[in-house]
Amino acid sequence: MMLLAPRDPTDPARLDDLIAAERAAVQRDRFRAVRLSLDGREAADVAAAVGRSRTFVQTWAYRYRDGGLAALAARKRPGRPPKLTAGQRAAVRARVPAGPADADGGVCALRGEDVRRILAREFGVPHSLRAVYDLLRRLRLSPLMPRPAHRKSDPAKAAAWVAAAPLLSPPNAAATPAAGGSRSGSRSGGFAFRHEARIGQQGTMTHVWAETGSRPERVRQVEYESVYPYASVNPVTGASSAMLAPGVNAGLMSERLRMVSAAAGPGTRVVLVLDGAGWHAAKGLKVPPNVTLLPLPPYSPKLNPVERVWKYMRDRYLSLRAYKDYDHVFDAAGEAWNRLDEARLRSLCATAWLTLAN
Repeated sequence: MMLLAPRDPTDPARLDDLIAAERAAVQRDRFRAVRLSLDGREAADVAAAVGRSRTFVQTWAYRYRDGGLAALAARKRPGRPPKLTAGQRAAVRARVPAGPADADGGVCALRGEDVRRILAREFGVPHSLRAVYDLLRRLRLSPLMPRPAHRKSDPAKAAAWVAAAPLLSPPNAAATPAAGGSRSGSRSGGFAFRHEARIGQQGTMTHVWAETGSRPERVRQVEYESVYPYASVNPVTGASSAMLAPGVNAGLMSERLRMVSAAAGPGTRVVLVLDGAGWHAAKGLKVPPNVTLLPLPPYSPKLNPVERVWKYMRDRYLSLRAYKDYDHVFDAAGEAWNRLDEARLRSLCATAWLTLAN
């Protein structure tokens, strides 16, 4: 027989409120066990009512008897202390992304077993393979496919270009000079990043859902018909335009610039950011007077957010397909581009250093 009296006259009402508010099942059952015990019910009856053992009921009833409601609070278990100190965890977080060293046996990329050896060799703390993956997950490290970078790319030049790029002038800043000339006699037409891509019968693959452990097969075409979209996107507003062409050369580029100029109007000035492709700087290129070309630094494709648009189009609309002929490719590319609205383009081209409306 278990007799339990309230330590405070208000405890039964407070327990009712705690039971109603508690979302954790175990904690709620603790409160219920004590509340029913305060009604004078036997431990066996209380255990049946809450669906717990008699020992559970008696344990929490006695804790309440000795410490009141405060003794019923959930206690955070300390758990096993981490093998690595905070400083060592920070060092591991910096070491693993740095990649293999000479002592790692000539491997090109670290796998779980390689990280396990590094932890034992460089930090003196052995881990099981499962513990290694748990550690990497807690350090917010994941196996990701790296972006290809040219061996001549210069991050310092890219950063300097971003700092100096005259792209983010406030709206209607008519007196502010821009790259390649002044604004006198014209109004700002904003800016856009432009790029070309090849879309055609050299098919691309993308991820598909399939049974775990299987190797699914999908069509990948290896023929040669293709079209080239010439696209311009303002990553801040999502405004865009594009032209489909059978190739890339200075003549087609000149036609594209003529279209951009005509769409903006003779009194509107447009800055187009583009890479260093040969047809972007050819001697025969005809640049309209209200269009300024702003080249990116060499080997810096990551500064052009339009590249992400091509990847999205290929993954979502143009992969795992076979095209009959040029017209089929042309129609598919045009349909894919037309499915991209301004909101989607803003999302795809979002760039941290482009934060102001132009």
